[in-house]
Amino acid sequence: MKYQWLNILLTALTLSVNAKDLIKIGFVAHGPPIDIIQDHTLVGGIVFDVGTAIAQEAGYIATFQAIPTKRAEEWLAAAKVDILCLYNRHWLKAPDRFIWGPDLTHYEEYFIQNEDAPDIKNYQQLQGMTVATRLGYTYSPQLEALFKKEYSVRRNRQDTDSMYRLLTLKRVDSLIDNTWSFYHRQKNTPNFSLRLTSLRDAHYPLTCLCSQHPPELSNALLQSMNSLRNQGKIRQLMAKYLSPDLVN
Repeated sequence: MKYQWLNILLTALTLSVNAKDLIKIGFVAHGPPIDIIQDHTLVGGIVFDVGTAIAQEAGYIATFQAIPTKRAEEWLAAAKVDILCLYNRHWLKAPDRFIWGPDLTHYEEYFIQNEDAPDIKNYQQLQGMTVATRLGYTYSPQLEALFKKEYSVRRNRQDTDSMYRLLTLKRVDSLIDNTWSFYHRQKNTPNFSLRLTSLRDAHYPLTCLCSQHPPELSNALLQSMNSLRNQGKIRQLMAKYLSPDLVN
């Protein structure tokens, strides 16, 4: 119910302001705690809170646009959105054509498996395994090499729920996901029977990136990011969703 009222308030607010006061923040749905979606609308989560704070600090009102998994870079280049939040250069084909903000936080991606499966400690153990992955995502060079040589099988899924469902049903040997998502599911899912393995695939610094045009907007957003980071407000926003050891 609270999200329905939030949707109504956001819609009313958006209609009451001039279009030049709005910025479009693109996001690819991943699931809580990164994004919380209600009735096809982003209403909460880390991306929502961080994006909203950046817009407000710069004097704008944030609106959010869902983007197909493999189209985020294309949409930003075409100015269909003004900014993407919590990204890493490694994920884009041509990152230098955008303006990147300061590192705002970091996150880690681990291999995850059923509790009764032997621990995974190195990439050699992945040979012969099927791994659930996100469609369009790029992983570590070691893992990508295993997929390319067909030593391991990549089972792509559009959404995170489907990846976890495959592993729970033991239709794959492992999945790869970030620790934010894993610990949120562990805390909020009854009879959760999955665990992190010992093998971390990647550790990413995350920030937001802007289109180069118009430069006035990108400069304002960069100043906003720096201000929020220096004041410690990014950490405060993330602490709403993450345990202290995951807020960095």
